[in-house]
Amino acid sequence: FQIDLAALLPLACLTKDGFNYHRVLLFTTLWPLAFFAVVAVLERVSRIFIKRHPEATAKASKSAVHVRVMVMTLSFFIFTSVSNVVFSTFNCELFDDGARLLKADYSIDCDSGVHQMYEVYAACFVFVYPLGIPLGYYMMLRNVRDHLTLQHEDYQGKTFEEQIALRDKSEKIKHLRFLYFQYRPGMWAWEIFQCFHKVVLTGLLMFVLDGTALQIVIGIFVTFVIFGMFSYFQPFLDPKETILEVLALFAIFICLLLGLMFKTGIAGDGVDSELPSK
Repeated sequence: FQIDLAALLPLACLTKDGFNYHRVLLFTTLWPLAFFAVVAVLERVSRIFIKRHPEATAKASKSAVHVRVMVMTLSFFIFTSVSNVVFSTFNCELFDDGARLLKADYSIDCDSGVHQMYEVYAACFVFVYPLGIPLGYYMMLRNVRDHLTLQHEDYQGKTFEEQIALRDKSEKIKHLRFLYFQYRPGMWAWEIFQCFHKVVLTGLLMFVLDGTALQIVIGIFVTFVIFGMFSYFQPFLDPKETILEVLALFAIFICLLLGLMFKTGIAGDGVDSELPSK
């Protein structure tokens, strides 16, 4: 699941000259930052309120936890869509007449000074979203890894099932629960790997010989490596989730394999096709 407001809202109707990809890039990268800034201001106001009204500390603290959960969850849901928009800024197509146009919006000339400026802008936001969000997750998880690995004193003297139940209910790390709750204690950073996995398959792969069979082959190889890592490490607490993830990766593998077959002409409507589509 992902949130893409630029695709959901009728933004093209709000401007006279349309809503080209440059504006999509600006909107998609800036609205989350604006939202987070508003939340940060409200949290600051809440702290000032608590200092002046100590009797409201418990209720305000509980509300602050819910806000942090909302912010972290939102960052997770926008990660893939915003990363794709940022990477697509660099994805241009060369035509026979020498023109280089943006694949996401053929009205934009990739060699124009305006677009080059937006490429610099997008390059800066690579460090904010595709790299910044996973690294931020890692730093926050690392700071509480004694809880995640059940080494904290709160978990001593309890059975493994009791430790996991206590970890899932801990108010100290509740805002990070969606990043660790399904993984074994030793695999507490696995969701970070998942984030980079998404970036590679949905974003970075577009730069590898775009539109060629080799690009699909590399996608198959990446999927195979991830498939092997899941099978070996089995990061999930529930073995059934590992099976579901492996099946999902197998489905991706099949889709890529079929794409390769059509790309190379093994399947399709061509005269030499070994597997005709009809």
